[in-house]
Amino acid sequence: MQKLKRNAKGQSAKLRECYVYEIRVDGVVRYIGKGCNDRIYYHLIEAKRTASRPGVKIRNLSPHFRKMLVSAVRRGLKITEKIIRSNLTQWRTALLQGLVSLQSKSGVARFQDGTAA
Repeated sequence: MQKLKRNAKGQSAKLRECYVYEIRVDGVVRYIGKGCNDRIYYHLIEAKRTASRPGVKIRNLSPHFRKMLVSAVRRGLKITEKIIRSNLTQWRTALLQGLVSLQSKSGVARFQDGTAA
């Protein structure tokens, strides 16, 4: 994986633009998203915070993706984030997100609808 060049604030040039990204759990694509700035990292940061809180019941969490991501963190599964395409307009990110989701629908859909953990 290529290391991203960072600006004076420590933020990579890719993260300042809009992009489409994927989140994989144990190597399987489980989420396709779009964002700008540091959006790619928020899902996992929030899942780790939630997983570390005592007394949090996973079954009470929503949306379903968050519930499953917290469960994956607690089980110690390998979770990776990857930018698929960057330097896009917001319109192009929405279009590309839809196309990528359709291409990998089986893995993404199974995780989001709860039929696989």
